[in-house]
Amino acid sequence: KAKILYECKENFWYWLREVARIPVPGSLVATEFQANRANIALYWFFFNHVMVLIVILRQTGKTTMLMTLVTYLLNFGTTNSFINLLTKSEGLKAETLKKVKDLFDELPEYLNFSTKKDIFNSDEVKIEALNNKFKGNLSSSSPKQAEKVGRGFTSPINIIDEAAFIDNIAIAMVAMLMSGNAARTAAELNGQPYGTILATTAGNTDDRDGKYVYNIATAATVLNEHFFDCKDLKELLDVIYKNSNASKNQAKRPIINITLSYRQLGYDDEWLQKKLAENISTPENLKRDLFNQWLSGSSASPIPKE
Repeated sequence: KAKILYECKENFWYWLREVARIPVPGSLVATEFQANRANIALYWFFFNHVMVLIVILRQTGKTTMLMTLVTYLLNFGTTNSFINLLTKSEGLKAETLKKVKDLFDELPEYLNFSTKKDIFNSDEVKIEALNNKFKGNLSSSSPKQAEKVGRGFTSPINIIDEAAFIDNIAIAMVAMLMSGNAARTAAELNGQPYGTILATTAGNTDDRDGKYVYNIATAATVLNEHFFDCKDLKELLDVIYKNSNASKNQAKRPIINITLSYRQLGYDDEWLQKKLAENISTPENLKRDLFNQWLSGSSASPIPKE
C-alpha cells in the first residue's frame, strides 16, 4: 500500500491508469478512466505548465476529464494549494463540484485523504489533511464585478469551464492571470503543479465573449503530437512559438489549441447518429456541440433564413 501511494504521488499516469475509477450513472460499478487523444494531451501540457484551450464535443466527458485531474491534485499532486474554477452558471458549478465528491468516493480507503469533516459542497472542496482547496466561481455581467471576481483568483491553478459562454470572460481572465502571478511563481519554486486550462464547446463569434475565446483559439498553436517528443520545456515552448501566432495573441504566452473531431476521439459514425437522434436542438447548436464549429450570424441574425 505504501508503494502504491508513493507511485500515485510521483506518477500521475499510474494513478490515472491503475487507480482512478469513474462512476457510471445507473450502475453500481465504476469504470476505468477512458484515455483518448484529447485528455492525454490536456494532462501532458498541464504538467508541463503550458496553457491549453480545449474545445470539447458535447457528451464526451468534459467534466469528468477536468475533475479527474482536480481530484488527483487535491488528493495526491499538491499540498497547501488552491485550485480555482470559473464557470458559466450555478447549475454547472454545482454539477462540477459534485463530480469531485463522486470521484473521491471511488478511491480506495488507504488512498483517500479526505475525512467526514472535510468540505464537499456546491461551492468548494477542502481537504484539511493536505491543506488543499478547490473553489467554484462565477463571473458577472457587470464589468466591474467581473474584474473583482478575477482578482480573487490568487491561485497557481485555474480551470475555466465553458469559457465561450462566460460573461465578461476577457475581463475576468486577464484579472485572474495577473492576480495569480505570485502564486504560480511560488508553485514553480516549490516544484508544485501550476497552470491554466480553458475548456469550452464551440461558441458564436458574433457574441462578445464567444469572439474573445475564438480569437484565443485561432492565435494558439494547433495540437501536434510531435510536441511530446521535445527534449525539455525550453524546446517545447520554442516549437510552440514557431508554429503559431502565440507571440501575437492577447495573452502574450504560448497556448495549445486542442480541437478534435468525434473520430479523432475514438467515436464512430454510429455514435454520431445516435447523439443526433437523442438531441432535440437547432441545426446551429448541433454544429457547435457535435462538430466543433464556431458559428457567425446564423443564430443571432434578426432576418429569417427564408
